[in-house]
Amino acid sequence: MSIRKVTWTTKDGKEHSSFVLFYLAGRKENGKPNRIQETFATKAEAKDREAEIAREKKLGTHTPISQSKTITEVWDLWLDHCAAEGIERGTLEQRRQHLTLHVADFIGQRKLAELSGPGVNDYLDALREAGRSASMRQKVLINLRIVLKFAMARGYVTQNVASAATVKRDSGRDE
Repeated sequence: MSIRKVTWTTKDGKEHSSFVLFYLAGRKENGKPNRIQETFATKAEAKDREAEIAREKKLGTHTPISQSKTITEVWDLWLDHCAAEGIERGTLEQRRQHLTLHVADFIGQRKLAELSGPGVNDYLDALREAGRSASMRQKVLINLRIVLKFAMARGYVTQNVASAATVKRDSGRDE
């Protein structure tokens, strides 16, 4: 891995700079090295990301953000898989509604590689603040876990960051 400072001048004569982190993330399907670059405003941010990537590579959990699919993309692939497997129409519609009503507007555009355990908990908090019941949040969380398990089986992610998340009942009410 390496960090380089890149400087350029805009058309109006202003000089800008950023720090670019370059690293190899395995090999592509054609056997060529998979070269990745990420850009940061400060050298400290680049060094922090470099340390994070090194740690993830050591654990075998690193997925480059630029090559990661969004949650909506993987959820759609999962729905296609469910349809091909012959899942009942009602179940398929319910899963589609979960995507449309409870996932797409909240975390649907996030990349899988950017999703973390705390991010899943923030998402569940956002659902609660948007008025979703504990029961609905639990159902959506179960489907999110299944989607991430599906993504793991396809090699899109290396861990299920939603596995430790839980939904607690609201104010002792049974919902």
